[in-house]
Amino acid sequence: MVGAAGTGKTLAAQTIAHDLETSLVWVDLALLDDRDSLRLLQEIAGQSPQVLLLKSAQQWLGRHPLLSPNHLHQFLQSRQQKHGLTLFSVHSLHSVRPYWQPYLGQVIQFPVPNPSARLKLWQQAFPAQVVLNADIDWAKVSRWRLTGGEIRTIVYQATVHAMATASPTVTMAHLQQSMQAFSQSRQRRS
Repeated sequence: MVGAAGTGKTLAAQTIAHDLETSLVWVDLALLDDRDSLRLLQEIAGQSPQVLLLKSAQQWLGRHPLLSPNHLHQFLQSRQQKHGLTLFSVHSLHSVRPYWQPYLGQVIQFPVPNPSARLKLWQQAFPAQVVLNADIDWAKVSRWRLTGGEIRTIVYQATVHAMATASPTVTMAHLQQSMQAFSQSRQRRS
């Protein structure tokens, strides 16, 4: 699964698990170090989850992996023998060493939505009980290059800000303020 944060990779994994009538087990590998990675392999082997999502998979499949290729080969063989579905999630396919790419069965791309898709995401992101002001410029907000997850974050922040200021509606100013705060937060993380 390849795509930027917020493009729906985890939601897709949840949907797959739901369709298979099982739970999803997921781990963000970016939060692990070498010792944790080996311990995680042992835990997964013991639990044998039917659907496993490994986020930030470049930690294991990238140029400087936390695991040796032997450990990863053994892990993948074990998962195949137990008929478990293992989903690897990365932001870019370029972060996966070419060596590992043939081992990945299918690669599913999750693109950043285009403006018309973003417009739908914006309009669907607001809970039904939230009243929207008529001043919202939908064409403008749909041009903001955001993923679905980022749109939900901004909608949540704008709604909270409107409630905090006792505004009866969410306005374009609330959205712009939340977008600005989100952009600043994203710049600090980069």
